[in-house]
Amino acid sequence: MKESISPKHQFLEVPPGYSAHEKPIEYHYNFSSGEKFEAKEQSDGTVKIVIEKDRGIIFDFAQLLPRGYKFVSYPYIAHLEEKVGEEIPWIGWSAMPKWKLIQIGEWESAKDIVGLLHEIGHVINYEKEEQDIKEAGNEHRSFTLKKEEGKYIHDPDLWVLFQEDLAKAISKTERNAWTYSIMLLRRLKRKLKIDFKDIFPDAQSVKDIINDELSTYKKSYEWLIEKDTEFANELRKLFNNKG
Repeated sequence: MKESISPKHQFLEVPPGYSAHEKPIEYHYNFSSGEKFEAKEQSDGTVKIVIEKDRGIIFDFAQLLPRGYKFVSYPYIAHLEEKVGEEIPWIGWSAMPKWKLIQIGEWESAKDIVGLLHEIGHVINYEKEEQDIKEAGNEHRSFTLKKEEGKYIHDPDLWVLFQEDLAKAISKTERNAWTYSIMLLRRLKRKLKIDFKDIFPDAQSVKDIINDELSTYKKSYEWLIEKDTEFANELRKLFNNKG
């Protein structure tokens, strides 16, 4: 649910001919202590995300990215598709390690800062964890196929086990990325001396965001309960931020 727009929040209007996902990114938030957060789309489709004070940049969020990574908007992805001749899905708020990009979606409120840090957490953890999902997927697919009437099809029982293992792996990466985002938020608070209570009044307000996001993943795997009723309790535990 979007917050009402206050004088602290400024958005560009959608220009004629633009659809919602092509809306130019320009978002500002003024902290009570005088700092200003800004996310602004550049002419090349990259997105500058900084904190300023006294008309100078005191922190650039690009400093948190691994070498070669960029924050990008929809036009950047569209141009990249044409350049490489390959379809690249626009998801918005998504880490794309293959292309060394983080897609920046529509800013709804300053609380999206923690979501930004979450996506940074994904690219930081990618080599260590997310590659394991890909490898596990390839391994499972190799033995979940069985041959019937000359054709290879998925064995239904083994396929369910594969999806359960995948849910466990995704749960781990999601919870780790959220943990990393909280760590980064605390680091920024110490380094910049900014009181983020303007945005997050207490720890529970951050937990609520994380719980909402994790519950979305949980719902996407609830179909497995119909196939394996014993998985219900485990699924509840998997997408819990206390995990």
